[in-house]
Amino acid sequence: MNYKASAKTFKIGEKLVNDKKTINEEFCKFFSSIALKLKEKALPLTNFAWKFGKLRVHKAPRFRFQTVTEQDILKQLRKLKRKCATGLDNIPTCYLKDTAYVIAKPLKFIINLSLKTGMFPNDLKMARITPAYKSGAKDSFDNYRPISILPALSKIFEKCVHKQLVDHLENNHLISPSNPLSISSLHMASQELSISG
Repeated sequence: MNYKASAKTFKIGEKLVNDKKTINEEFCKFFSSIALKLKEKALPLTNFAWKFGKLRVHKAPRFRFQTVTEQDILKQLRKLKRKCATGLDNIPTCYLKDTAYVIAKPLKFIINLSLKTGMFPNDLKMARITPAYKSGAKDSFDNYRPISILPALSKIFEKCVHKQLVDHLENNHLISPSNPLSISSLHMASQELSISG
């Protein structure tokens, strides 16, 4: 955790602490607990489907990932913003943009292998977490939200997968391009999406 919070001291229990390592550990615990709280509050999918009653059944072809091309990779590399914070890999997006024609072919191989095997590189899952102050007392962890900065390469993966999924959903009328929260997207959310490679 890389902490750049507004306060130099934080309240932990009844004590004010200024040790960076202790503060980092407390932010880590706090942000981890948020995910657990959200999970507990989440509406189970079965309750969601029951609440909306019978939704129309739409038979769609099974989703399968298509091979990603070098042009797909180059397009996504060109869309990267030059001045973005780096993830834990410390590779600036400007390097990726400047070397796009050199790295597109190896990236294509890695992404297609990942889509084929269903395995995603662990290093690309790791994020740099930075606390961002919201409002209120600056010495309270409750007044910060986490900002996750993933490696730029994971964003290339994400964009390639996102495009294929959205194309499939739109082409099969499971979501509307003009209204992503349409009833057909509710229908899709109530079914299990089966993905096979």
